[in-house]
Amino acid sequence: EVMHTESTERTPLICILSMGSDPTDLILALAKKKKKEVQSVSMGQGQEVIARRYVSTGVTTGSWVLLQNTHLGLKYLLELEEVVGKSEEIHTEFRVWITAEPHPKFPIGLLQISIKFTNEAPAGMKAGMKRSYAWINQDMLDTVQ
Repeated sequence: EVMHTESTERTPLICILSMGSDPTDLILALAKKKKKEVQSVSMGQGQEVIARRYVSTGVTTGSWVLLQNTHLGLKYLLELEEVVGKSEEIHTEFRVWITAEPHPKFPIGLLQISIKFTNEAPAGMKAGMKRSYAWINQDMLDTVQ
């Protein structure tokens, strides 16, 4: 939440992923608390089109965009840097959250204008398993039977 308050519509928030870490739940929980819509896409081959559409919508409506695993779609990040840096009008509530594993070709300019953070994986196998399955509830299990 502190990072969100420090950010602006032109300041992407980049989570540098480590083994077993995933900030998605934290970002979605914050969005729910702030009553913000989040459009999410996991980057990879062909996902730039979806990411482009989500960012375009977010810039005009003020929704949040979560671009996951961007180390698989580095080319789009150069375009994103242009959008947040040079677009004339961006809705003040717009935020773009980015997750990426460390990569030597990650755009330096985007790193320089962003707030960077890490989300450590839970310590130990038991904590990791609890976190992995925390989203499953009894209703979901009942439907599988």
